[in-house]
Amino acid sequence: MSTPTSRAMMVLLASLAAAPACRADASAPPPCLISGTPFQAAYAQQLSFGSDIETYDLETHSYRFIPRINMTVCSVGYTSPATPPGRYRFQIRDINCSPGVLLSVVFNPASLAFPPLGIPNTTHQLVTPTPLSAGCTYEIRRTALNYSLTNQLIGRVLTGQAPYLSGPNSINAPLMTIVSSKLFGGGGPVKDQVLPHIDFGTY
Repeated sequence: MSTPTSRAMMVLLASLAAAPACRADASAPPPCLISGTPFQAAYAQQLSFGSDIETYDLETHSYRFIPRINMTVCSVGYTSPATPPGRYRFQIRDINCSPGVLLSVVFNPASLAFPPLGIPNTTHQLVTPTPLSAGCTYEIRRTALNYSLTNQLIGRVLTGQAPYLSGPNSINAPLMTIVSSKLFGGGGPVKDQVLPHIDFGTY
């Protein structure tokens, strides 16, 4: 027959055995949010001011932005054109706080990572969690690699953005401010005319 003391000891031992599992769960990263992202909100805000199309056969599509809050990038979202290149490289660069490349990842083949599903579809792929700080300026790039045709370089962009990206102007969205864009490589550059659709998930 067990005594109150022995029963209490059994409860204590059971609690200690379960404690490591609880600590492991607490250290797991939050889920990567790919719906209602900061970029999706900014792009949707600008849709009525341009055309949402696939164009600009340039190797690299990029834009610079300033987060309004601290956030961690956990995925990149994109859609290949009908004829994708062999590979895509995505980069996130810190422009002014600690200048350098924070993330550089290559997806091969591009057609499987980001299937050509057409506008408005976007496929996300998880990446190494990359913290971004509020108030710093970052650049996100998509570069097409291993291509033989110029139509493998086109990407989804929102045209008509020159009034919002030229000079001191910017696209002010709830969680981020987009300050410029640049498309280059194999031609161009095209600066501050369009907004490339390069999405990213966060937590």
